[in-house]
Amino acid sequence: MSCAVDTYPLIAENKSHRTRDEGLTDMTCELLKTCYFMERVSRMEPCTADILKLTYCEKDFHECARYNVSRLLLIPEMDVPDEIWPSDDAESKEWMDQIGKDFCR
Repeated sequence: MSCAVDTYPLIAENKSHRTRDEGLTDMTCELLKTCYFMERVSRMEPCTADILKLTYCEKDFHECARYNVSRLLLIPEMDVPDEIWPSDDAESKEWMDQIGKDFCR
């Protein structure tokens, strides 16, 4: 099952930022091809995955909570807890605070 772009105007509108040669701009997250989270969401919720990819992976990946946790803690993206979604800034900060407390004990 895939998401019909015409059904979601936001997706259709944001497709315009892609380049013809590469399919994606240089704003694309370097983790996109190996992102465990996006792979899992794509299988379970393809329309949600399309929206997340356009919003975070292919446009503003520096705003992705999973990307930031992975980079700040120097851990693989697949080790970021599943409950942290790209838009979960509060959840990611809480998790990183807990990791910091556990690390400092």
